[in-house]
Order: sequence, then structure tokens, then C-alpha cells
Amino acid sequence: MFRFTLVAFLLVLGTACSGDEPVVSKREKLAGRVASLVVDGWRRDVEAATQNVIESNLPKAMQKRLESSEGEFKNSFDWKQVETYVADEYLAKFDNVELEEIHAFYSSTTGGKFLAEQTDLKNEVLRRVALAKLELPLILRTKSNVSNVVDGATGPLKRLLEDAIQSPPISPEHLVGTWYTDDMDEQGNGYRGWHKKSPSGANTLHGVQINHASKEFMSFSDEGVWVLQGKLLAETNFNYAEESQLIVIESVTADELKYRFVELNAEPSEWPLIVDTKKEITLPEKPTGYKDPFE
Repeated sequence: MFRFTLVAFLLVLGTACSGDEPVVSKREKLAGRVASLVVDGWRRDVEAATQNVIESNLPKAMQKRLESSEGEFKNSFDWKQVETYVADEYLAKFDNVELEEIHAFYSSTTGGKFLAEQTDLKNEVLRRVALAKLELPLILRTKSNVSNVVDGATGPLKRLLEDAIQSPPISPEHLVGTWYTDDMDEQGNGYRGWHKKSPSGANTLHGVQINHASKEFMSFSDEGVWVLQGKLLAETNFNYAEESQLIVIESVTADELKYRFVELNAEPSEWPLIVDTKKEITLPEKPTGYKDPFE
């Protein structure tokens, strides 16, 4: 909300009046330097907000018009005039000592990093706030999905799922963090990716699937939730809320997670064992000439 309010505010600004540069005091120069540092962060906010709009789900015709005018839009603000207005506000609200302290902080390595990170920090916090409103209903939906699968299962599958749920529970804290999967063969075919589980129940995943024989490259990214019952882990993504992926955990340590995906159309003995680790891996880039079969 702040970014768009800022954009709306800046749109009403005109260009600066021309004329001789006035003589300014040391205090005014200090306020101007502080304003310059602050407004530079605002400029990044506006550019990020513009890019977010362009990348949002808009009709293609509108998206093309925005892309064609992106440069003109970003350059339409008179940032020097904005700095003048901000400097006036700082002069009215802070004395010389306070201005010195603010400038010293913003000019430091830490202060510079603080300003540079504000856009990403605000975007991430607002994204998490929005997702948090969706996570609780999705967690409840996940539990319902698990119940439906267990109730509908029969024979060995039903016993296996019930035994997993009733097993001594795994501490959720053991699953929190980023886990990496490397299921590629020596030729570089297969899946490689990571999934990150947060204490709130949020789950983020990203990975790639490559088939060199068919020259196919698929990239996967999604967000959702995870629910643990005994040794049965259920994951549901926002894009596929009607179904949950069930996972039976074999074991988990600080650095290794062993599990099997529940495949309802296969015997449990045929479920492959997957081993994830905390060792960070690099995801391959899309090779030249490869296609995504889903695009």
C-alpha cells in the first residue's frame, strides 16, 4: 500500500522551476544530503512497484503498452524536486544534531545497506502478510485432504497411512529450513531443486526437470503449506489446493531427510526412497534449444 500511495503522490509533482541556485546554509546542505539518500530509496520503490504492475496478470495488450512506456514512466519524475520537498520536511522536524546523526547512519555501510534493502524488505513482508491470510484455510484444507485419502484407502495402503499418522511424532522443528534434492543421473537427466519449510507452516519450492534426449527443460516454482501428523507429511500448494502430496518420512536428522512420496496407484514397496540434504546445490540453467513442454 505504501508504494502505491507514494507513486500516486509523486505523479502530482511538476518539474522544478528554473532559475539561479540560491545560497544555502550548512544545515540546508545537510538536510539535502539526507534527503538525497532517502529519495534514492523511494526511487527504487517506484521502479519496483512499476515492475510489479508490469509482471502482474494483466491482459497482454495492456501489458505491452506498459512495457513500451516503462522507461518514460520511470523517468517522468523530477527526483531533484522530490529531494527538495523531503529536505524541507527534515528541516522542519529535526535539529542540526539529529540531522548529523541521521546522515552519519545513512552514509555508513550499515545505513546504506538498510536503505537498499527497504524495497525488498517491504515487498517480502507484505507478501508474507498476504500469504498468511491464505495459509490457515489451506492448512485446514490439507488436513481434510489427508482424511479423505486415508478414509478412501484400503488394504496395505490404508494400514501404512494409519501407521504413519500414529507413529511417534517427528518434531516439526526438525523439518524447518531449506532442503535440497538432487535426483539427476550422470548424464544430467532428472530433477534438482529445493523446498523451504517455515515454522508458520509455509512451504516454498523451486526446481528444474531436464530430459536431454527430448531436449525438454521444465521449471517448477510454487508456495503452499505443510502439515505433519506423526510421520506423515502433507504438502499443499496454492495453485493445486484440491489435492495434497502425501509423504511418509523414513528418518530425519539435522542434515538429512529420507522419505517416500505416496503413490496411490503403486504398491508401497515400489515407492522410491528420496534423500534430501541441507547441502546447497546449484540449479542448472535452461540449455539453448530446449523447450518447456507445458509452455
